[in-house]
Amino acid sequence: MVEIGGGDINFGLPLGGGYVINVTIPAVIRGLADGIHNLYAHGARHVLLYNMPRADCSPNYLQSFQQFPVYHYNKDGCIVEIAQLISYFNSQLQALAAELTQEYPGLTVYYFDWFAANTYVLENMDEFGFTNSLQSCCGGGGKFNCDGDGLCGCAPLNHTDAVYTGSSCRGGRQKSMSGERGDPQAWQELISLLTRRRKVWFVSGSSDYA
Repeated sequence: MVEIGGGDINFGLPLGGGYVINVTIPAVIRGLADGIHNLYAHGARHVLLYNMPRADCSPNYLQSFQQFPVYHYNKDGCIVEIAQLISYFNSQLQALAAELTQEYPGLTVYYFDWFAANTYVLENMDEFGFTNSLQSCCGGGGKFNCDGDGLCGCAPLNHTDAVYTGSSCRGGRQKSMSGERGDPQAWQELISLLTRRRKVWFVSGSSDYA
């Protein structure tokens, strides 16, 4: 299983979308191709790639990008430009999956559409018991309950003023959909969704393998 690229894009964003498209994403795709080449040379014949989820709706991004009025927001309150970058990266990753299958005899590359699965949960929150898709479950307060510096949702470690709104953080009843790394409740619901509907999200290879 190979997952890479999210952190690279995060760190490339301060340099602009053009930098991410022209420098970061090609470097990540090359790195993935080289890594899978090495795995294949050592006998690997089944590789799972999964793409980036909906970081455009992450409280961490939403909080950080409030200071930049040039960005646009969709009807759900998510950042349009971030979604476009993620979609571009995901399209390049899916193209890589197809290329690798052609290049290496006997190699099966499974491509999991995490973005689509994440979108399904965001668009059907009530089905999974979520009440808020844009606010971190435990963070530093404010519009998105996030100050952008933390590991649990968005709250810094040992943050004495952290505001807890999620059931998985400190016994609250509200379930939040997002965080820098996601509310544990959100991960649990997504994993449950995948085990029930896994054929929907595998768009390359066979879902039966996973």
